Order: sequence, then structure tokens, then C-alpha cells
Amino acid sequence: MRVDGDPELNLLFDAELRGALASVGERDRQILLLHAWEGLDGAELAEVLGISRSGADAALSRARKRLREAWGERMSF
Repeated sequence: MRVDGDPELNLLFDAELRGALASVGERDRQILLLHAWEGLDGAELAEVLGISRSGADAALSRARKRLREAWGERMSF
């Protein structure tokens, strides 16, 4: 997400997002980064994590929920 036309708000947003990511567990962070930044889908996540596809889907869902909760706690703007 970007705040169009306001570089200061973009920096604040980035810092808040990094903080939220840092506050979730290491496994959740790994799953989120593999999915969002590496572009891995459920089957690929399952292979990398050494778990079933349904396990990978459930792990991604839980990680997203925890990130949403962490984000909600950190929002300051």
C-alpha cells in the first residue's frame, strides 16, 4: 500500500509494516514473506515448508490473521 503524493506518510507506513512483521513469530514471518515477496502459492509453500498443501494453506491463513492483528495494534496514523 502506498499513500499517493506523501513521501512522509509512505515512510511511516513502511515503518509500521516492518514493525508489525517483526512482531509476529519467525515462522509466520517466513510464510508471509515467501508468499508475498517470493510469490509462492499454496503448493509451492507446502513444498518449501515440507508440509501438506492444506497445512500450508492453514499456516498462511493463520500468519495473515496474526499480521492483521499486529497491524491493528500498531496503526498510529
